[in-house]
Amino acid sequence: MPLWLRNVTAIDPLGANPPADCWVEVAPTGAVRGPDDPPTGQPTIDGAGAEVELAPHAAVAEALLAAIVAGDREAADRLYAEDLVVWHNHDGLDRDKAESLELIASLKRDYAELDVSNVRWDYLADGYVQRTAYHVVDHAGGRRTLDAMMRVWVSDGRITRVEEYSVGDADMAGAL
Repeated sequence: MPLWLRNVTAIDPLGANPPADCWVEVAPTGAVRGPDDPPTGQPTIDGAGAEVELAPHAAVAEALLAAIVAGDREAADRLYAEDLVVWHNHDGLDRDKAESLELIASLKRDYAELDVSNVRWDYLADGYVQRTAYHVVDHAGGRRTLDAMMRVWVSDGRITRVEEYSVGDADMAGAL
């Protein structure tokens, strides 16, 4: 049975290197598929060699992003494990579930608009990585952008840990 990997650096012996965001068949043929054409009926393996089941993590990833954009504390609460830990690179502190939920709720109060672009998810056996550009409009009409990468751990359909790395507007760091 062939092995399929996604978002890997693959060197094609014939010199036609595939784009970074694609599926690569490691054996036996070296076939390459586009990012929206994952293989069907065959296991997907992460970098550690563990089989990845995409669907459960995809639903959690989409639901958390929707909760953040909407500033929906209740929706995020349903996704978070009770012992959730959230870490941000801007302050290096671990935050608990209550603090994280308050941050999400504050988005609705603090910004007139919040939108995202360039959302990319990579699924892992124990969660996912999300890369996103957040765009906000404050109540005075000022526009700001924050680029963020989140490593999210999921167990039994609940988020247990988030590590967020962000660059961009310093005033927004910690607000998302």
